[in-house]
This record gives sequence, structure tokens and C-alpha cells, in this order.
Amino acid sequence: MFAEPDPAPAITSANSPASPPDPMAEAKRRNTRVEVENLRTEASTTYANPDGKTMRTELHAKPIRVKRDGAWQPIDTTLVVDGDAVRPRATASKLKLSNGRNNRLLGPEGAAAAHQTGAVSNCRTALR
Repeated sequence: MFAEPDPAPAITSANSPASPPDPMAEAKRRNTRVEVENLRTEASTTYANPDGKTMRTELHAKPIRVKRDGAWQPIDTTLVVDGDAVRPRATASKLKLSNGRNNRLLGPEGAAAAHQTGAVSNCRTALR
């Protein structure tokens, strides 16, 4: 029913595994845009253009990636079983859902979660 908690692969530049030291010069040399990885955010990607003088930033209305353990991961809302909880594989929030074995229905990772015993018993049935 749920996927295994495999880590999502890190996102790398389409042109190379890491940004070159000078993305502007590299873009001009290759005659193609090159990602400037040190300008990457959860919701934007910046490229050095082939003219070697300008850059282009693509902005997204919501996050398209999240930083985990120092590496960018694509957003992946696939639910995985993680110990006594069910959680999305890679999202900006650290939401954890009850696996149905305790009274904690849901909550952010590391915070006290709401206690809703009746709702948890219904979740137990749905998770089986």
C-alpha cells in the first residue's frame, strides 16, 4: 500500500554533475545555458545564458525541490512508512501521520501532535 522509505535521488544540473567554477564562461564555451547551482532555491533555478553575459531565473509558485542532508531532492509526496509513522518521502513540511498504532493522529515532526483517539481507530482500518 505504501512505498518503502527510499531516499529520492539528488537533483543535479542537466549539463553536468556540478556547476563549473565559472558558469558564465562555461555557458559561452558550450553555447548552451548552464545552471548556476549556488543560486538554486526551493522554488527557483538560475542559468547562465550562452551569451556569457546574462542569466535567466525560472521561478515557481510553489517549491519544486527540498534540501535534505545537504542535497536537493525533488518534491515527492509518496507516503512511506517510517517507524511508527507515515510521512511524505520529500516535502518542504515535516508532516508525520499516525500509522494507526498509537493515539497520535498527525503532526509536524518534533512537535506535540493532536490526540484524536476516535479518528485514529478509523485510520487503523484504512491502513490495513
